[in-house]
Amino acid sequence: MASNFAKTKELLYKAAAERAIDLDTVMSEEEKKAHHKKDADLDKKVRQQPLVQLCKQYEGIVLPFFESSLPKELVDKNRELINHLHMGLQTEDNVVHTMANCGDCEEIIQWYVFFIDIKLQRALQGLEDETVNDDDYPKDSDGSVKVALVAIERSIAAWLLLYQLLPVCEDSALKALALLSRIKNGALEIFPAAMQFKRPGFDE
Repeated sequence: MASNFAKTKELLYKAAAERAIDLDTVMSEEEKKAHHKKDADLDKKVRQQPLVQLCKQYEGIVLPFFESSLPKELVDKNRELINHLHMGLQTEDNVVHTMANCGDCEEIIQWYVFFIDIKLQRALQGLEDETVNDDDYPKDSDGSVKVALVAIERSIAAWLLLYQLLPVCEDSALKALALLSRIKNGALEIFPAAMQFKRPGFDE
């Protein structure tokens, strides 16, 4: 274990030296204030980016939909399926499968709604803060965007299936799909190499 810590320390110092960072120097109060101001300014700048604003618009569609519209639509769909079951138009397995799919779609969309925003903000912050220009070194920003793009694709698939299962949700689904498409295209425009990023344990 001591050997591993020593190797880790060596790697950290090497990486810091490449970025002109002195790990042995303690920041003064003025330096700390400047550092915090820099972080605050960067955070404000990133939040004003069009890509982040699109994410906020997407959240503005998803949250009200799942808080008010979807519960009623699911109840209506459940009643419809039960009536079809009693009439012999649906099997019990089909009813269970359909409602399970609706639940899966809901879970996927809600799981990723803030995740996409967070990952893209992290990538934009990294883009502003990256000082090392090494084409052979994978960029953290590209990795964050790739994860966001995967989440976008899964969200798109979930919205498409939900729209198929609940056509009455057409308005919200189409708005959400349009925004997700714009977010995806915007992310790829800013980070064209994101999909080439290799995630350890996932893309190898």
